[in-house]
Amino acid sequence: MADMHVRTRHSWLASLLLIPALVVAALFGFIIVLVVLGAVMLAVLIILVRLWWLNRRRRQMPGEGALEGEFVVIREHLRSEQKPRD
Repeated sequence: MADMHVRTRHSWLASLLLIPALVVAALFGFIIVLVVLGAVMLAVLIILVRLWWLNRRRRQMPGEGALEGEFVVIREHLRSEQKPRD
């Protein structure tokens, strides 16, 4: 029975010392979870901004087959230059 008495005292002392260790471990785990959650949220935000940017650029581009800008049709241009020679 003497062993039980020593074991109980040891167990009570160990429990008392483990409480601050458990609190520190819980806080450390909470901080790790927050860091991981923040990294995931940042990655999602970067992906959403990238998709928004690509969609915005796609909407600003003219439709396929559309030609914007000035151009000259060469055949008509040559004909108009040849008429004044008469």
